[in-house]
Amino acid sequence: IPPAQPSPPPARGPEDALGRGTPRGAVRGFRETAKAGDWERAVEYLDLRRVGAARRAEAGPELAKQLKTVLDRTLWVNLDDLSDDPEGVADDGLPARTDRLATLETQAGAVDLKLARVTREDGQQVWKIASDTVRQVPALHEQFGLPSWTTRLPPVLVETRIFDVALWQWIVLGTLLAAS
Repeated sequence: IPPAQPSPPPARGPEDALGRGTPRGAVRGFRETAKAGDWERAVEYLDLRRVGAARRAEAGPELAKQLKTVLDRTLWVNLDDLSDDPEGVADDGLPARTDRLATLETQAGAVDLKLARVTREDGQQVWKIASDTVRQVPALHEQFGLPSWTTRLPPVLVETRIFDVALWQWIVLGTLLAAS
């Protein structure tokens, strides 16, 4: 009897320094870079093809910040629920090369946040936040973003986080507890 052949290792997607070879890797990478405040790198996880080339340098980081805020304030994304297959989920009712990250209930109805498998500059396929989701980020941020008065706070109060909660939120909580 010939010896059994070892089974091939599971497909992991293209080599990608940002880990975008699978839907799970793309979301993990976006969350990590956004949490670190590395907005220039976080942009690499967004499909900005529908954003004019002249606006990408300015709009990209702002869209990444807004998306992080929306995700932080609305969803708990369990990475284990996302596909770790380079092809994504085949039987989710979405077109090929598209996966659902989550569905948000908004004032206007349900909005699907999607990932799309797009072609990288070198021809390899990688996963990014889909361009139609990126296009919806400003409206989602308008509804789910931070209160408008927080823009007048010193950046240290908004950007400093303790246990993943902004410093200004701890101050408000402390004030409310003291007042009660």
